[in-house]
Amino acid sequence: MHSTLADYLVSEKEVWCYLDKKLQRHGNCLSIIDDSKVFTVHYDHGKMDGIGYLFDNGQVLQEYVFSQGALESTSSY
Repeated sequence: MHSTLADYLVSEKEVWCYLDKKLQRHGNCLSIIDDSKVFTVHYDHGKMDGIGYLFDNGQVLQEYVFSQGALESTSSY
């Protein structure tokens, strides 16, 4: 069972995202984790920035707040 966001992201099946000139994720990205879970967040040149959401079957499980790649806070729903 996954317990952290890092655990989920290691098991990404597919990612939809723009890449910058250094091939780092940039802009709004969507990660398919498994058949029911997706994660969406904004990247700024490879670093998560802003609010990210982990969804399971269309329902928000967790909200994550990032600042320049650092996790600032998380909330469960």
